[in-house]
Amino acid sequence: MIATSPRRAASFVMNQSSSHEPMMRTGNQRQLRHFWSLTAFIRVRLTIGTGKLFHEFLDNTPQILEAHHLTGEDCFLLEVVARSMPDLESLAEKLVTFGHVTTNLVFSSPADRRALPPSA
Repeated sequence: MIATSPRRAASFVMNQSSSHEPMMRTGNQRQLRHFWSLTAFIRVRLTIGTGKLFHEFLDNTPQILEAHHLTGEDCFLLEVVARSMPDLESLAEKLVTFGHVTTNLVFSSPADRRALPPSA
């Protein structure tokens, strides 16, 4: 399926996955990316008591392509897309309600989605 609008693309991505471990939106990401001009990685350090609401937010936010639970100071690493800086800012403002947020914009991806090497 090739989506024809950002809303349909987001809906397509959202409907492709029901698993949370790790939460990865499936589908052809390269086909969908042309609807979104920005890609960013956002680190989230949750405050106590926000975990359940945060997981609900992940489920209901199609701009979040991947979510990885981490070790270390940060709790999650999110790969997100946005149509513009105001769009990314709006997403970050929603995320900050769950805790500390650090956003990193992607300039380019020279090693994007490599195939796994054969097992030894």
